[in-house]
Amino acid sequence: MKKYIFTESQIKKIIDNQINEQTEEQKFTIRIQRFLNEIFKNDKTFKPLVVDGKTGPNSQTEAAISKLQSILKVYPADGVWGPDTEQALKKDKNWNNIWQSKYKPGFFSDWF
Repeated sequence: MKKYIFTESQIKKIIDNQINEQTEEQKFTIRIQRFLNEIFKNDKTFKPLVVDGKTGPNSQTEAAISKLQSILKVYPADGVWGPDTEQALKKDKNWNNIWQSKYKPGFFSDWF
């Protein structure tokens, strides 16, 4: 087993970076939740998402992303927002205009 010795400033840097990554991911998820609520607001089968920045396996947000992916013909419709979902969304003019104008974050969009 290896042992590591860190200074206090190194530990602080690691923790700060981890917190920043989690905060950015949560902000991105909030944008997605708001977007999904807007595009599905007239769908009577859609229960509006709680905009809390939380997602994960078996979550309501994952199910809504999966629904969008199915409509956009993204397979597998796994409920994970990624490059395939972004690319398919670009082909739908109405939804893409909404995403681009109101919700698309600059930081994460550079990844796709």
